Order: sequence, then structure tokens, then C-alpha cells
Amino acid sequence: LFGSELSERDLKMLSDTLQVFHKAMVNASVPYFLYKVNKTNKKDIVNDRCTVWTNRYKFYDTSGHEIKLQSWKAPFLDISFYKDNSTHLWDTTIKNQAPYNKSDIFPLTERPLFGHVYPAPRDPLRPATMVGTVPCSLLLDAIPFVQHVRGPAGAWCEEVLTHRGQVVSVFVRNSTDIPVC
Repeated sequence: LFGSELSERDLKMLSDTLQVFHKAMVNASVPYFLYKVNKTNKKDIVNDRCTVWTNRYKFYDTSGHEIKLQSWKAPFLDISFYKDNSTHLWDTTIKNQAPYNKSDIFPLTERPLFGHVYPAPRDPLRPATMVGTVPCSLLLDAIPFVQHVRGPAGAWCEEVLTHRGQVVSVFVRNSTDIPVC
């Protein structure tokens, strides 16, 4: 979700939509967390050239962009629901998905996005390592990456978001309950 992909208006709309969703969940005491932010080209969504999860609920601004053959608008949030057992949870919309270990997800922590913080998995790296086989070095110039630096004695973790060699943002957090920085 960067300027080259979405316009400033779209980024603002997505940020505002996420804030409305967050406030609604907090006010209703519904626990949730963010676990994936897709970098999708708006033109591909609007022109129906990308795979969009049609079996998930969508949360969007009604003044957004029309999408061919869809009732929702872009940009949007995909809402997933989970099933769980005593040790694992999994997305109900993805068949044959490897389950996530609850100890990698809970307790939730807060992570930055669009200048706000939102609930997210306690170990932000572990779920990502469970998916995909492409070496990160091949993607450095193509997609944004977060580089992690642990402070002395593991007291804090600095996360630097970079995109094509440029620093986009820096976030410093306490490393309590987070095994990997």
C-alpha cells in the first residue's frame, strides 16, 4: 500500500476505513487482529485482473472505486474468520491452510499502520515464515520490507520499513513477549 500503487486519496480512504473498523470492533468488544496487508494495484482490482477473495466479508468506504462484477468498492478490508482448537487457529476461507500456532499469535501486540497502532500477532515474523518459498533477497526491490534491530539485552526492537532502498517509517517497540525481533 504505497503511493505508486494507490493514490494519496485511496491511502487516506483506506486509513480512515481501517480506523472506522477499529473503533467499531473496540466499541462492540469484538477482538480482532491484522495479520496481512496486501500490496495490490488499484487498477488490477478495479479492472478485475487480480484474485480477490470473494468468500470473505468486505469493509469499505461507499465513496470508493467501483469494481467490475462486485458489490463492494476499493480500497477495502478483507474480513476473515477463524476456527480454533486449544493450540491452533486457521482461516475458515482458505482450504488446506496450515494452522497457526496460538502461541505465535497471542497475546496480541500493537503494530503501526497509517500512523495508528492496531492489534496484531505477538510474533510478527513467525506467521510470515510459515508461508512462501521465495528468498527475500529476490524481492527487496519489488516489495516493502521491515528490517528488525534488537536493542541491548533485547530491551527494545526497532523496525525500519523500507521500500526500494528508501526508509518509509521507523517504529520502536518494547520487546516484551516477543521472541524474535
